[in-house]
Amino acid sequence: MPDARPTSTTDSVGDETRHGDNWLQRISVRWKLIAAFGLLLLMILATRGINIVVQQNLADASRWAAHTHVVLRAFDRLRLAAADSEAGLEDAMVLRGAAARRQVDSGQGEFDEAVAALDRLTADNPTQQQRLQRIMTLVDDWRTNAVVPMQAAIRRGDSPETIERLLLRGRGIRDRLLGEIERGQRDEQRLLEVRNARMNRLLSLVQTIGWITLAIGIAIVLLSLRFTQRQVVEPLTRTAELMSRLVRGDRDFAVEGVRRGDELGELARGLTRFQGHLAELDRVATVKTGVAETMTAIQSTDGIDDFTQRLLQALIGCLQAQIAILYIPEADGETLRFAGGIGLDADAARGLRFRPGEGLVGQSAASRQPVRLNDLPSDYFRIRSGSGEIAPTTVWIVPVLVRGRLMAALEFASVAPFDEKDQAFLNELLPVLGVSIENLMRARRTQELLSETQAQAIELKASEESLRTQEEELRATNDALQANARRLRASEEELRTHTEELEASNEELRQRTDQLAAEKRRVEIAQAEIEAKARDVEQASRYKSEFLANMSHELRTPLNSLLILSRELAQNRSGNLGPDDVESAQYVHEAGASLLRLINDILDLSKIESGRMELAVHELRLGDLAGELLRHFRHVAAEKALTLDVTVEDGAPEAIRTDTAKLSQITNNLLSNAFKFTGTGGAVVVTIGRAAAEGMIRIAVQDSGIGIPEDKLSKVFEAFEQVDASTSRQYGGTGLGLAIARNLARALGGDLTLESRLGEGSRFTLTLPERIEAVSTVAPSLPAPAPSASTSAPTPTAAPVQPAKRTDPPAILSPGGDVVPTDVVGDDRRLIQPGAAVILIVEDDLRFAKIMLDVVRSKNYAGLVAGDGESGIALARRYKPRGILLDAMLPGMDGWTVIERLKEDDGTRHIPVHFISATDEAPRARALGAIGFLTKPVTREDIADVFGRFEHYAGERMRRVLVVEDDEGVRLSVRKLIAAPGLEIVEAGAGAEGLARLAEAPFDCIVLDLGLPDMDGFTFLAEARAHGEIPPVVVYSGRDLTPEENLRLHEYTDSVVIKGARSVDRLVDEVSLFLHAVRAPSPEQGKTGSLAGRNVLIVDDDVRNLYALAKALRAQGLVVRVVQGGQQALDLLDGENEIELVLMDIMMPGMDGYETMRQLRQRPRYRDIPIIALTAKAMMDDRQKCLDAGASDYLPKPIDLDRLLSQAQVWLGSR
Repeated sequence: MPDARPTSTTDSVGDETRHGDNWLQRISVRWKLIAAFGLLLLMILATRGINIVVQQNLADASRWAAHTHVVLRAFDRLRLAAADSEAGLEDAMVLRGAAARRQVDSGQGEFDEAVAALDRLTADNPTQQQRLQRIMTLVDDWRTNAVVPMQAAIRRGDSPETIERLLLRGRGIRDRLLGEIERGQRDEQRLLEVRNARMNRLLSLVQTIGWITLAIGIAIVLLSLRFTQRQVVEPLTRTAELMSRLVRGDRDFAVEGVRRGDELGELARGLTRFQGHLAELDRVATVKTGVAETMTAIQSTDGIDDFTQRLLQALIGCLQAQIAILYIPEADGETLRFAGGIGLDADAARGLRFRPGEGLVGQSAASRQPVRLNDLPSDYFRIRSGSGEIAPTTVWIVPVLVRGRLMAALEFASVAPFDEKDQAFLNELLPVLGVSIENLMRARRTQELLSETQAQAIELKASEESLRTQEEELRATNDALQANARRLRASEEELRTHTEELEASNEELRQRTDQLAAEKRRVEIAQAEIEAKARDVEQASRYKSEFLANMSHELRTPLNSLLILSRELAQNRSGNLGPDDVESAQYVHEAGASLLRLINDILDLSKIESGRMELAVHELRLGDLAGELLRHFRHVAAEKALTLDVTVEDGAPEAIRTDTAKLSQITNNLLSNAFKFTGTGGAVVVTIGRAAAEGMIRIAVQDSGIGIPEDKLSKVFEAFEQVDASTSRQYGGTGLGLAIARNLARALGGDLTLESRLGEGSRFTLTLPERIEAVSTVAPSLPAPAPSASTSAPTPTAAPVQPAKRTDPPAILSPGGDVVPTDVVGDDRRLIQPGAAVILIVEDDLRFAKIMLDVVRSKNYAGLVAGDGESGIALARRYKPRGILLDAMLPGMDGWTVIERLKEDDGTRHIPVHFISATDEAPRARALGAIGFLTKPVTREDIADVFGRFEHYAGERMRRVLVVEDDEGVRLSVRKLIAAPGLEIVEAGAGAEGLARLAEAPFDCIVLDLGLPDMDGFTFLAEARAHGEIPPVVVYSGRDLTPEENLRLHEYTDSVVIKGARSVDRLVDEVSLFLHAVRAPSPEQGKTGSLAGRNVLIVDDDVRNLYALAKALRAQGLVVRVVQGGQQALDLLDGENEIELVLMDIMMPGMDGYETMRQLRQRPRYRDIPIIALTAKAMMDDRQKCLDAGASDYLPKPIDLDRLLSQAQVWLGSR
């Protein structure tokens, strides 16, 4: 049977849901058309009426404008008549003839006519009427006092003087008359302008009304068309489409508009009735067809199974069910058993039986009524297919009855509910089907009886035959029993033999089992030993980290006292030490600093091995790398009379992307080793090119030095190992340099290998990937495998190589005790006068230094040149230059160390420093306080541009802070927190506004929120950098940052403040430190201004540290209190109110510094007191641990006294 079940359709569901039963649908089509076209006609009539009114106004305005023109011409006639009268008088005075008198009379007549015309034309204008009266008065006066007397004088023949006097009198009256005429003309002219303007406005109004009416007319036409389309055409079109669907046999749709009150509604209701009639005919035909097809399918079946399958196949097709089952009664006529099914596991269902009332099937059989369940739960059962499973929604169980007797039961399951068509189909089918099943059962019973009868006959015949054979079998059985007795005796003997063999096999099996158990115990013991060794390795790693931390503390603690006291002695403030004593103290301080560098090397190696080394990835041109190596080491080569050759091979990439600082550390170490172990006259060759591996580069360092013996190959890259470890060795070093170099190479994704022969030199080969992605944290490097015997040996030492020392000119001692080298390029130090503007150049390339010196002089500055970092610091301290041009890569102390020392010294930290270097590390320079960075090669113009920045930073000026925050309340809070004299605070509520402020003027610091409305903080920083260098940034964020976000921010700033309980203090601290770095007060100002007389508490368990630090601080005018433990500090502070600053050691017995700071912050009176943590633990996360515990700032030991005093000035200056 075809599928007669309703399906979903995209047809509309009637006007009731689409348009609503609105009043338009109750109006007939004729009135709708009349309304549409009547509205258009009404618009045309209204437009015509408006045009008539406007045209009348326009005609009236035009008429009045013409009237004004006539008045103006009348005024012109009046003026001309006056002129003619006066001209006639003058002619009469000269000619004294009748013609002149007639001209005068004619002018008078013309004048009177013009006056009369004006009187008529201006009758509606009171102002002009009044003026006309004045004109007539003046005319009468002119005639009476001038014209008539003058004519009489002419007739009498009076003297010309008399006539001239009368003429002058008449001219005065004439001038007033002409003035009135001109004023009348001006009034009429203004009136004409007003009327012309009104006429123009009316013309514009006519045009506007025309366009408006045109637009309204078009709109009405379109609306009328749309109205007709929607109310008439579209319903007719949809009705025609529905009729076409009826013709094609489609009955499943809803007719629109059945609730309309117009002709279209009548049409829709008629179509609905016709559709229902056709649908009923289709339903009846479908049921009849389905029953006929089903009965046809079950005819000529071969047994109950065939009948069942054919019947169920036909029913599934007609009912669109997914599962169909037939149950037939057993012998008792009531219990139903499973006869067959489609759509389920027939084997699993084959044993199903239902007694009356048992289950849904039994219930239907007992009640003789159908059972239908809808909305089944999802876990009822599942309909399976090859692609998955689905839960049915409906189960329908129908009994098949014949004259009230149960013949069968049918069960259907479907994912869609059954409808009335399905019910009608079964109602029509079941009576016929019951008769068919009854006939099938009868035929089956008849066949069973026939088969039973045939079987009984065969069985009887077989019984007779079996009686005959039983006698023979009994005789054969007796013979077999005798034979079996004989076999039994033989089997007993064989069984005894097998038993003995089985016992032997069991013994062997027990032995093997014991061996396997022993082997298992050995494996378990070995596994336990491996686990124990793994724990030992983990514990050893932990012991190593703890050992490094403890040794760092134990070494830094006495070293702290050594450096502080030796510096105090070297400064010789009391003046009681001689030059030799000062020099000795300086040597002691330098030795302590060397020891500190060794400790830092050990910690660096530990960081690399533990995977806590971060990469700062930048682009590096290989040509720049080659030039850098030449500049750094050609002086060393010249001193040792060696040949240095650096070559970039053809085919090498133009640039690579790597951590340039770590690459420089590796190459400097390799070249320093090469120069260290190569004698006079030798050669060092560096080649840079592509490696054999794809995407890799190769940097090879070849020397002609002493080489390495083969038995020392495995030791070269191990930490603290030397090729020559004897007490009389020629070359020194700690043995860390090459270990760090190889680990750094592997951290960069490459490796460091070597080839060497004793007495023939060594060749180091560094391989690196061409590109490393963004900043990442390096995983721990694996230990290097020992080189094979065929591999050439590494270079002689693994020491952290120091660059070769320059041979500087003889030194002089400055008044301040600093060693100042003599002039090496002819600078201006001997010509410098007090107060002169000086620029210091720190550059080891003397030719480039001379070029920069020429530029300095061209800008009217005095120039100083230093060839190394130590000399640069000494010159800066002595001459206090206006600015410093600094190279990053210097022999000995590099530029990064130089700027750190300058910023740590109160006397030089305010001096602006600008880097000019071959390495592109601008973020690092800005983080250290530099005002700018130029990458070589540079031009004279580039250098000249730097001086404007020097002038900007060197002079006294207003410091400026930009606060970029979208929350107005937070901006106001920040302004109040950081407000100070000499500080200008500029606010921006969005990222774009902040970028605009940066473009307008420079700033010294930015306070930035990452969550801006128009862009995030990372985009803001990137766009700010794209438009130029950005000032120091303090990120003031309202959420914790992920590690990836911290790495991205590290490119711009290390100052991140998370909004919270103590975030206000941290924000003020970070901004104050940045502004302090821009321009800090001099040491004298700090001593007399912010530090003298201030109360400081030092908390440290080491008496040596207490003594040294207290002595140094008291020398600065501070009042110092000391305690030797955390609890003592708390006890002192509980009873003391004068302490303003706490210097807190971290590692103390009993209560450590962390716990002391936490408890101190819990006391309300000390919640805001500044605490500077002093610790010998200098690992990466130690600073954050201190800040989290409550510290305001952090300083690692050994304490840099200048830096400590600077921080004290910042914290005490804000209180």
